[in-house]
Parts: sequence; C-alpha cells; structure tokens
Amino acid sequence: MDRIDCFRAFVRALEGGSFSAAAKELGIGQPAVSKRIALLESEFGTQLFLRTTRQVSLSAAGRERLTEMLGPAVAAAVASTATAADDRGWVTAVVPIESAEHAHAEFLRLGAEIEVLAPADLRDRMRRTARSLGELYRVAQRPREAEQAPG
Repeated sequence: MDRIDCFRAFVRALEGGSFSAAAKELGIGQPAVSKRIALLESEFGTQLFLRTTRQVSLSAAGRERLTEMLGPAVAAAVASTATAADDRGWVTAVVPIESAEHAHAEFLRLGAEIEVLAPADLRDRMRRTARSLGELYRVAQRPREAEQAPG
C-alpha cells in the first residue's frame, strides 16, 4: 500500500471527524481506512486517533460478521477480550470503534447477532432504534398494504 494513500486517509479522517467519513470521501471501505491508519500508527509507534470501546455480547455469527465488516484489528481486539461462550454460544467482548455514531451504524448491520452492554447511551440508542423498527415492521397489516393487495 502506498504511504501517500495512508496519509490521505489520515487527513480525511481528521477533516471528516471519523474513519467512516474518510472512507466515504475516498471512495473506499471503512476497514481500508482503518488499515491505512493502523499502518501509520505502526510506522510511527503511536496511536494517532483516540478510539473508544463498546462492550457487547455477540453470537458466533455476529463475531464472524463483525470481523468481515470491521477488519482484522477489531477481530483481534474482540478475540483478546472475549469471555468463554455461554450455553447459547454468545461471548461478551470489547469492541474498539471510533465513535458512538459509527458504532450505532455498524452494530445495526449485525441485527439480532449483537447486544450492546455499554455504554448506556449507546445501548439506549440501539434499543430505541430496535423499537422503531419493530413498530415499522409489525405484523398487523397497514392501510397502505391493504390498498396494494391484489384482489
């Protein structure tokens, strides 16, 4: 990977306030930005961005998908902090992620394969989103659907 690409990712992340914003600006995935920043951090021997952590409970499928979505650095952090699997196969782990906004968006992609345990504000935000989605997709037929039904 070109060192210039790493610096571009660094500058865009600084300007945009997140790795996700940098990825969007550069037209690449967020894991690619994370990898580029990690390469710079490795080269300079210091952490360039403050990352916060989120404590979550993950199913086996959730752990697998989280690795695909957020890359090997996050997978390593989850693996190093994961508890032993419970009788359902779920583990509790710490996930380093850049912001509550980013965590909310990424964790929603995991659907019911993740439960946010901490921080409380993120857990509450996830709960509100899940409740809103439940209302939107409730089983009862809506008037719009009835109008469109063949018959």
